[in-house]
Amino acid sequence: MKRGKQQKNQKINFNPNMAYSTLESFQSRVPDKTLIALTDPDNKEIDEDKLNKAITTADSIIDSYLSKVTDEIPLAEPPAFIEEYSVVIALKNMQKFRANIDIPEWAKSEYDNAIKHLQLISEDRANIVLAPTVTKTEDVTFEDAAVIFTRGDN
Repeated sequence: MKRGKQQKNQKINFNPNMAYSTLESFQSRVPDKTLIALTDPDNKEIDEDKLNKAITTADSIIDSYLSKVTDEIPLAEPPAFIEEYSVVIALKNMQKFRANIDIPEWAKSEYDNAIKHLQLISEDRANIVLAPTVTKTEDVTFEDAAVIFTRGDN
C-alpha cells in the first residue's frame, strides 16, 4: 500500500516476535567470536539480550524508512534483503559501543548500501515489492449475463 508523506506523530507498531533477523541470521554471516566480542565484554558467550536490543534498534530504523511508503509496519513478509539489512545495521550499531572490535569489511560497506537503498525507497525513488494483503469481505458477487454467483451470508 503506497501512501504520501508520513503523518506527524504516527506511531509505528512494533512486535518483537516479528524481528527481521535472528541469532541464526547473524551466525550464518558472522563468526561467533565476533558476536561474542560485540555483545559480551567478558568474551565468554553471545549475549542474546544485547543482540536482540541491537536487532530491535536496527528494525526500527528500517521501519522508519519503510513507514513512508507502507502502512504495513512491521512487514509481515519482508523481502529477503530486509533480513540482511537488519543484520548489517545491528552489527554497525553494536560496534559503536565496542569500537575496538572490528566487524567484517563486507558489513561496513553493506551498511552504507542498506541505508542508501532504504533512503531511496522512502523517497519513492526505488521500489520494494511487498506481499499482497488479503482483505476479507462480507459478500462477494460475480455477475455474468443471466447467471449470478454470490458468496456470503444470505
